[in-house]
Amino acid sequence: MWAALGWGRLAAISLGINGFAAGALLVMLTDSMIPDAEKKAPGRAGLETVLGFAAAMSLSLLQ
Repeated sequence: MWAALGWGRLAAISLGINGFAAGALLVMLTDSMIPDAEKKAPGRAGLETVLGFAAAMSLSLLQ
């Protein structure tokens, strides 16, 4: 019984860790690329970065 409860928590913890890692990756990507992108396309760089990241994550989930 305790093992089943632990297994359920493990799945939730894994989702939390993956969400944190995805956020950290997005912050790292944004921090390094937004300044250059903002010079070339002011006002749109942040939205396009998030949409590109979402597209990349969606494609990686299809594998």
